[in-house]
This record gives sequence, structure tokens and C-alpha cells, in this order.
Amino acid sequence: MILEDAQVRLVLVFGRDDPARVRFAVSPLWETVTALRVLREPHRRSYHLPWLDLVRPDLDRLDLWPLLVLSPHAGWTPDFLTPAPAGPGTDIADQLAQVRATAPQQVAREVHRSLTERSGKPAPEAAWRLLDDPVATRGVLADLLEQCWQLLIAPHWPRLRDLLQADVLYRTRRLGDYGLEHMLDDLDPRAHWTGHSLLIDGPAAGRHRLGGAGLLLMPSVFVWPDLAAIIDPPPARRWPTRPGASPSCGSPRRPGIRRRWPACSAGPEPPCWNRSPNRPRPTPWPAATASPRAPCPST
Repeated sequence: MILEDAQVRLVLVFGRDDPARVRFAVSPLWETVTALRVLREPHRRSYHLPWLDLVRPDLDRLDLWPLLVLSPHAGWTPDFLTPAPAGPGTDIADQLAQVRATAPQQVAREVHRSLTERSGKPAPEAAWRLLDDPVATRGVLADLLEQCWQLLIAPHWPRLRDLLQADVLYRTRRLGDYGLEHMLDDLDPRAHWTGHSLLIDGPAAGRHRLGGAGLLLMPSVFVWPDLAAIIDPPPARRWPTRPGASPSCGSPRRPGIRRRWPACSAGPEPPCWNRSPNRPRPTPWPAATASPRAPCPST
């Protein structure tokens, strides 16, 4: 997984069978890992202040160093930490089991890549000890992910899940009403459909043929305001791209942005709270619905 600020272009080339294998999923483990990035990167925090206020008392209970050192601000994060959901019913237990079943060779390869492919400061010397015993490292990382899930995400998951599923519902309706071409071109201003390829402006670069594996699309709350893409090379796995966004209600819109892919919206525009003096103020993390105006988690 590459998630950074540089603006480059990733080209996903569709083959004959790939359009038939475009699908949507919701990943609780993906939300867990991207929530950790919110904790360490100040520019993301303003979008999730109510959630930060709720989870801050629990942060001292976690020793996050092994996970954080493998999630550089600008660099590569191991893909085995965020396995693609096996199906629409995949839950956190299934995904943690996938992490714990990762081959030690893959753990070593991806940890080494994360420690070397980063900009800015090099990885600290102590981080290289994660390569001494890949099996032990895999267990430590899986246990930390489970703790992070329990403390940071699980108490809020019913509402987060509703928000994510509301967005998937909206996208599938767009697919049914207007077809695949319109749905792909409408995902995000940084994603463009050319008729045979999906072009994504940042954060990854390269040209990749889907090769019949199709495309996995996942809305995300905590990845906002970035767009993330995962290219999974083993032939037994899919080559998914995971774009997502979760705009903060009431926050200024960036110039020139006509539309995001909001995980908290089941409609084409990010819903913002109407600050009418006659309306009560919203409470943090309101329950979501699948209506065209599902509330934002960051309200």
C-alpha cells in the first residue's frame, strides 16, 4: 500500500473479463490501519476531531511503535496488514486470521520494503529487528491490530459500517442506473475512465493490467482526504484499488474539487450540517442511514 502526497499517475488497464469482476467491499481492518495514520499525521486530524476526543484516553494503553514504524508518512506500508476482504460478509476476525496466515517470506519481504522505500528520515535502527524473526513479527503486528480494533474502531463500528455500506449502496445504484463507465468515472475527481483504463492521479505510479482479476473498490472513512491504491502482485490475489474519502462536514472545500467519494454519503455530494439557528447541534458520530443524506462521522 502506498499512501502519500505526491501527485503521480497509476494506470489500471482492463481486459476483456475485468469489467465483469468489478465489485465493492467494506474492510474493518483497512479502517483500523488508516485510523492509525490519523493519529500520527496532524494534517488528517481536523477531519476526525470528535473521534479523536473519544479515543484519546485509550491511546496510552497501546504500544503502537511496530505498526507506526511500518506506516511512513511518505512511503510503502505492507499489504499483508490490510488483506482484501474475501467476500461481502468478511468481518474483523476473518481479516485478522488472514494476517496471521501470511507466509513468513511475504512478511519479511514486505517489512524490508517498508523500511527501505520511504522518503525523509530513514527507518530507525531498532526497526530492522523486525526482520530477525518474521513469524514473531507477524504475531506482534496481528495482536496490535486486534488491540487497535478493539479500542479505536469497535465501539464505533456499527455507525461506521452503516456509513460505508450507504456509500456502497449509492455506487451500486449508479452502476445500475448509468452503467459501469459512468460509475467508474464518477468515483473521485482524481479517477478518470478512458474506455479501457482507470487513471488515478496519486499516490502510486505505474501501469498495471488487471489480468482478469477485476477491480475491488472500497469506500473509506479514515483515508480522507487522500486516495489510496493497492496493487497486489501474487497471481492468487486480486489487484484492487482502494479509493475513498470522508469529508468533514462544515469544513472549507478545496478549490476546484467538484466531488469526492465520501464514505459518509449515499449521494453524489458530501452532506454538510445545516447550521440553522433553529436546528439543534449534532452529536458526535450520529447514526447513519442509507438515505441520500446520510450524516457525516466527523460532524
